Amino acid sequence: MVLKRRTEEYVAVIGRVYAAAFGPFAGDRFVAAAARAYVNYSPLHDLRDSGLSLDEAIEVVADSLIAIVDRQRRLMASRNPGQGVEG
Repeated sequence: MVLKRRTEEYVAVIGRVYAAAFGPFAGDRFVAAAARAYVNYSPLHDLRDSGLSLDEAIEVVADSLIAIVDRQRRLMASRNPGQGVEG
């Protein structure tokens, strides 16, 4: 029961972080999937094993997520011209 409650609290906090960081793209399946994958331990560990510093690894992850959000923003704008999707 305690583990389940802590997991639910963690998921709620992560949802708030995604909402703050990604705005209208927080629920986008590509953005959410990339954020879950990149924030996982393994990708950061792999980047570090490749010789990058922690700051460099974080920069790679952040740049990748920004590129995915930008892609989704462009797709949304092309599907909804005139909607003015801000980012």
